[in-house]
Amino acid sequence: MKKYFLDCGANVGQSIDYFINNNLISSEFIVHIFEPNIKCIEKIKERLSNERFDNYIFNIHNVAVWYENCYRSLTLEYSPEDYKCQLNNEILSGKDYIGGASNILEYDYNKPKYIKDEYLNDGGQVKCIDFSEFLFNNIEKDSYVICKMDIEGSEFSVLNKLFETNTICFINELYIEWHSHLMKSKPNVNYFKNKLKEFKIEIRDWI
Repeated sequence: MKKYFLDCGANVGQSIDYFINNNLISSEFIVHIFEPNIKCIEKIKERLSNERFDNYIFNIHNVAVWYENCYRSLTLEYSPEDYKCQLNNEILSGKDYIGGASNILEYDYNKPKYIKDEYLNDGGQVKCIDFSEFLFNNIEKDSYVICKMDIEGSEFSVLNKLFETNTICFINELYIEWHSHLMKSKPNVNYFKNKLKEFKIEIRDWI
């Protein structure tokens, strides 16, 4: 049986460290990494160049996970201060537009009050992929798949497509952070949780 780890919204790759350090994945897993912010991609490649990852198979995709193949505007969050990562206390540089909550919500983005206008920047148009199509084309049906989804509000559109196409069945465990507060449309999180339970997906809260 093949095993996969799908890191959707990888940021600078700190979640890879977390899953490996906590024995949630091993070198038996084929890892696919999805991140639209090119500056974060550079940090991911730097991190994964460490020799302790030599036995792993990493596939890095500089794209946003979405429900269709298209291009969308990326909003980058800036922080005037360096800050500690919640996962491992690693120091992240917000000034470089990494570590923050970048999103592709466009008109549906509900900017939290704690984020000042000057702390946002236009990241330009980024490539988005149909995640359901990716699963269908790249994951064998008898595989074991762990998916981490931290995609700043896009999870609702992505999950809806996975439900509609039944490709949600490719996923065995889903680590997810919910971001309904970032959206003007305010999706019902409980609906999605219940739907995942119907499909017998193991749901785990992500930080």
